Amino acid sequence: MHDRRHQVRRRRRQHVDLDQQISNQRDQKGDLARQRRVAAFDGVGEALLGRFFCLVVVAVVGGGDAAVEEADYLTRYADKVYLVHRREELRASKILQERAFANPKIEFIWNTVVERAAGDDQGLLHHLELRDVNTQVRRDLHATGLFIFVGFNPNTGVIADHVDHDEFGYLRTDWSMQTSVPGLFAAGDVRVQITRQVTTAVGDATTAAIAAEKFLKARADAAKEVGAA
Repeated sequence: MHDRRHQVRRRRRQHVDLDQQISNQRDQKGDLARQRRVAAFDGVGEALLGRFFCLVVVAVVGGGDAAVEEADYLTRYADKVYLVHRREELRASKILQERAFANPKIEFIWNTVVERAAGDDQGLLHHLELRDVNTQVRRDLHATGLFIFVGFNPNTGVIADHVDHDEFGYLRTDWSMQTSVPGLFAAGDVRVQITRQVTTAVGDATTAAIAAEKFLKARADAAKEVGAA
Protein backbone atom coordinates (compact mmCIF):
# COMPACT_ATOMS: atom_id res chain seq x y z
CA MET A 1 0.00 0.00 0.00
CA HIS A 2 2.83 2.37 0.86
CA ASP A 3 4.57 1.70 -2.47
CA ARG A 4 1.33 2.28 -4.34
CA ARG A 5 0.74 5.64 -2.69
CA HIS A 6 4.31 6.62 -3.45
CA GLN A 7 3.82 5.75 -7.11
CA VAL A 8 0.57 7.76 -7.27
CA ARG A 9 2.26 10.81 -5.73
CA ARG A 10 5.18 10.48 -8.12
CA ARG A 11 2.86 10.28 -11.15
CA ARG A 12 0.91 13.26 -9.86
CA ARG A 13 4.07 15.32 -9.51
CA GLN A 14 5.05 14.39 -13.03
CA HIS A 15 1.57 15.27 -14.27
CA VAL A 16 1.63 18.77 -12.80
CA ASP A 17 5.17 19.53 -13.83
CA LEU A 18 4.64 23.12 -14.90
CA ASP A 19 7.79 23.16 -16.96
CA GLN A 20 5.94 20.96 -19.42
CA GLN A 21 2.89 23.22 -19.75
CA ILE A 22 4.36 25.71 -22.18
CA SER A 23 7.57 25.78 -24.21
CA ASN A 24 8.71 28.88 -26.03
CA GLN A 25 11.05 28.76 -28.97
CA ARG A 26 12.06 31.06 -31.77
CA ASP A 27 11.61 29.97 -35.35
CA GLN A 28 13.96 30.80 -38.23
CA LYS A 29 12.42 34.23 -38.69
CA GLY A 30 13.01 35.10 -35.06
CA ASP A 31 9.33 35.29 -34.19
CA LEU A 32 8.19 33.87 -30.88
CA ALA A 33 6.33 30.61 -31.44
CA ARG A 34 4.14 29.66 -28.51
CA GLN A 35 3.42 25.99 -28.00
CA ARG A 36 0.77 25.71 -25.36
CA ARG A 37 0.16 22.49 -23.48
CA VAL A 38 -2.64 21.98 -21.04
CA ALA A 39 -2.59 19.73 -17.98
CA ALA A 40 -5.27 19.04 -15.44
CA PHE A 41 -4.32 19.73 -11.87
CA ASP A 42 -5.80 21.26 -8.74
CA GLY A 43 -4.77 24.20 -6.61
CA VAL A 44 -2.20 25.77 -8.92
CA GLY A 45 -4.35 27.70 -11.35
CA GLU A 46 -2.22 30.82 -11.07
CA ALA A 47 0.87 28.83 -11.97
CA LEU A 48 -0.79 27.62 -15.17
CA LEU A 49 -1.92 31.16 -15.97
CA GLY A 50 1.63 32.34 -15.41
CA ARG A 51 3.00 29.77 -17.82
CA PHE A 52 0.26 30.57 -20.34
CA PHE A 53 1.30 34.24 -20.45
CA CYS A 54 5.01 33.54 -20.22
CA LEU A 55 6.96 35.95 -22.44
CA VAL A 56 3.71 37.55 -23.59
CA VAL A 57 2.87 41.23 -24.07
CA VAL A 58 -0.68 42.16 -23.06
CA ALA A 59 -2.74 45.33 -23.22
CA VAL A 60 -5.36 46.56 -20.77
CA VAL A 61 -7.88 49.16 -21.94
CA GLY A 62 -9.38 51.54 -19.39
CA GLY A 63 -8.47 53.99 -16.67
CA GLY A 64 -10.62 53.08 -13.67
CA ASP A 65 -9.97 50.92 -10.64
CA ALA A 66 -10.70 47.66 -12.46
CA ALA A 67 -8.36 48.41 -15.35
CA VAL A 68 -5.45 49.61 -13.21
CA GLU A 69 -5.79 46.77 -10.72
CA GLU A 70 -5.93 44.21 -13.53
CA ALA A 71 -2.86 45.70 -15.21
CA ASP A 72 -0.89 45.44 -11.99
CA TYR A 73 -2.11 41.89 -11.43
CA LEU A 74 -1.17 40.74 -14.94
CA THR A 75 2.46 41.77 -14.42
CA ARG A 76 2.80 38.64 -12.31
CA TYR A 77 2.56 36.62 -15.48
CA ALA A 78 3.31 38.81 -18.50
CA ASP A 79 6.65 40.33 -19.42
CA LYS A 80 5.02 43.61 -20.47
CA VAL A 81 1.64 45.23 -19.81
CA TYR A 82 0.41 48.27 -21.73
CA LEU A 83 -2.37 50.32 -20.15
CA VAL A 84 -4.24 52.11 -22.93
CA HIS A 85 -6.41 55.01 -21.79
CA ARG A 86 -8.35 57.54 -23.83
CA ARG A 87 -7.56 60.37 -21.42
CA GLU A 88 -4.31 61.83 -20.09
CA GLU A 89 -4.99 60.88 -16.49
CA LEU A 90 -6.43 57.88 -14.68
CA ARG A 91 -9.73 57.73 -12.83
CA ALA A 92 -8.55 54.98 -10.49
CA SER A 93 -7.98 55.53 -6.79
CA LYS A 94 -4.71 57.13 -5.75
CA ILE A 95 -3.29 54.03 -4.10
CA LEU A 96 -3.90 51.94 -7.24
CA GLN A 97 -2.32 54.62 -9.42
CA GLU A 98 0.78 54.81 -7.25
CA ARG A 99 1.17 51.05 -7.37
CA ALA A 100 0.82 50.99 -11.16
CA PHE A 101 3.20 53.91 -11.73
CA ALA A 102 5.81 52.18 -9.59
CA ASN A 103 5.53 48.93 -11.54
CA PRO A 104 8.34 48.75 -14.13
CA LYS A 105 6.41 46.26 -16.26
CA ILE A 106 3.53 48.68 -16.92
CA GLU A 107 3.74 51.24 -19.71
CA PHE A 108 1.00 53.84 -20.09
CA ILE A 109 -0.34 54.91 -23.47
CA TRP A 110 -2.35 58.11 -22.96
CA ASN A 111 -5.04 59.77 -25.07
CA THR A 112 -5.40 56.64 -27.15
CA VAL A 113 -8.17 54.25 -28.14
CA VAL A 114 -8.06 50.77 -29.63
CA GLU A 115 -9.68 50.78 -33.06
CA ARG A 116 -9.08 47.19 -34.05
CA ALA A 117 -7.64 43.94 -32.72
CA ALA A 118 -5.86 41.96 -35.46
CA GLY A 119 -5.08 38.25 -35.33
CA ASP A 120 -2.82 35.87 -37.17
CA ASP A 121 -3.71 32.91 -39.39
CA GLN A 122 -4.36 30.75 -36.33
CA GLY A 123 -6.84 33.20 -34.87
CA LEU A 124 -4.49 34.37 -32.12
CA LEU A 125 -4.18 38.06 -31.30
CA HIS A 126 -1.16 39.57 -33.05
CA HIS A 127 -1.42 43.34 -32.67
CA LEU A 128 -3.74 46.24 -31.87
CA GLU A 129 -4.45 49.21 -34.08
CA LEU A 130 -4.34 52.34 -31.94
CA ARG A 131 -5.46 55.93 -32.60
CA ASP A 132 -4.37 59.02 -30.72
CA VAL A 133 -7.55 60.99 -29.96
CA ASN A 134 -5.69 64.33 -30.10
CA THR A 135 -3.48 63.96 -33.15
CA GLN A 136 -5.51 61.22 -34.91
CA VAL A 137 -2.22 59.46 -35.59
CA ARG A 138 -2.59 55.69 -35.95
CA ARG A 139 -0.06 53.04 -35.08
CA ASP A 140 0.17 49.33 -34.39
CA LEU A 141 0.99 47.85 -31.00
CA HIS A 142 2.23 44.27 -30.79
CA ALA A 143 0.22 42.40 -28.17
CA THR A 144 -0.83 38.81 -27.65
CA GLY A 145 -3.42 39.47 -24.96
CA LEU A 146 -6.19 42.05 -24.56
CA PHE A 147 -8.26 42.90 -21.48
CA ILE A 148 -11.01 45.54 -21.75
CA PHE A 149 -12.31 47.45 -18.73
CA VAL A 150 -14.26 50.40 -20.11
CA GLY A 151 -17.59 49.99 -18.33
CA PHE A 152 -20.76 47.97 -18.73
CA ASN A 153 -23.92 48.24 -20.78
CA PRO A 154 -26.72 46.17 -19.22
CA ASN A 155 -28.79 44.22 -21.71
CA THR A 156 -32.11 45.35 -20.26
CA GLY A 157 -33.51 47.40 -23.13
CA VAL A 158 -36.28 44.91 -23.90
CA ILE A 159 -37.96 45.63 -20.55
CA ALA A 160 -36.59 49.12 -19.84
CA ASP A 161 -39.97 50.77 -20.46
CA HIS A 162 -41.77 48.44 -18.05
CA VAL A 163 -39.42 48.04 -15.08
CA ASP A 164 -37.94 50.57 -12.70
CA HIS A 165 -34.23 51.14 -13.42
CA ASP A 166 -31.49 53.71 -12.88
CA GLU A 167 -30.13 56.14 -15.45
CA PHE A 168 -27.74 53.53 -16.80
CA GLY A 169 -30.37 50.86 -17.35
CA TYR A 170 -29.62 48.69 -14.31
CA LEU A 171 -32.75 47.24 -12.73
CA ARG A 172 -33.78 48.18 -9.21
CA THR A 173 -34.83 45.28 -6.99
CA ASP A 174 -35.81 44.67 -3.40
CA TRP A 175 -34.05 42.32 -0.97
CA SER A 176 -35.65 39.29 -2.68
CA MET A 177 -34.40 40.35 -6.14
CA GLN A 178 -37.95 41.24 -7.23
CA THR A 179 -38.26 44.19 -9.58
CA SER A 180 -41.00 46.81 -9.67
CA VAL A 181 -43.08 44.29 -11.62
CA PRO A 182 -44.53 41.63 -9.29
CA GLY A 183 -43.23 38.21 -10.22
CA LEU A 184 -40.32 39.53 -12.27
CA PHE A 185 -36.97 38.87 -10.61
CA ALA A 186 -33.51 40.05 -11.64
CA ALA A 187 -30.11 38.64 -10.71
CA GLY A 188 -26.49 39.33 -11.48
CA ASP A 189 -24.99 42.16 -13.49
CA VAL A 190 -28.32 43.65 -14.62
CA ARG A 191 -29.10 44.75 -11.05
CA VAL A 192 -28.20 48.02 -9.38
CA GLN A 193 -25.41 47.00 -7.01
CA ILE A 194 -21.89 47.88 -5.90
CA THR A 195 -20.00 44.87 -7.24
CA ARG A 196 -20.43 42.82 -10.40
CA GLN A 197 -18.65 39.53 -9.95
CA VAL A 198 -19.44 35.85 -10.43
CA THR A 199 -19.79 35.34 -6.68
CA THR A 200 -22.36 38.10 -6.27
CA ALA A 201 -24.25 36.95 -9.36
CA VAL A 202 -24.50 33.42 -7.97
CA GLY A 203 -25.79 34.76 -4.67
CA ASP A 204 -28.35 36.90 -6.47
CA ALA A 205 -29.52 33.93 -8.53
CA THR A 206 -29.93 31.76 -5.45
CA THR A 207 -32.00 34.42 -3.72
CA ALA A 208 -34.07 35.09 -6.85
CA ALA A 209 -34.79 31.40 -7.42
CA ILE A 210 -35.98 30.83 -3.86
CA ALA A 211 -38.01 34.04 -3.88
CA ALA A 212 -39.61 33.15 -7.22
CA GLU A 213 -40.57 29.70 -5.92
CA LYS A 214 -42.18 31.24 -2.84
CA PHE A 215 -43.95 33.81 -4.99
CA LEU A 216 -45.49 31.12 -7.19
CA LYS A 217 -46.43 28.97 -4.21
CA ALA A 218 -48.15 31.91 -2.52
CA ARG A 219 -50.17 32.61 -5.66
CA ALA A 220 -51.12 28.94 -5.97
CA ASP A 221 -52.20 28.79 -2.31
CA ALA A 222 -54.21 31.98 -2.73
CA ALA A 223 -55.94 30.54 -5.79
CA LYS A 224 -56.86 27.37 -3.86
CA GLU A 225 -58.37 29.44 -1.05
CA VAL A 226 -60.45 31.41 -3.51
CA GLY A 227 -61.61 28.21 -5.16
CA ALA A 228 -62.49 26.65 -1.82
CA ALA A 229 -64.54 29.66 -0.86
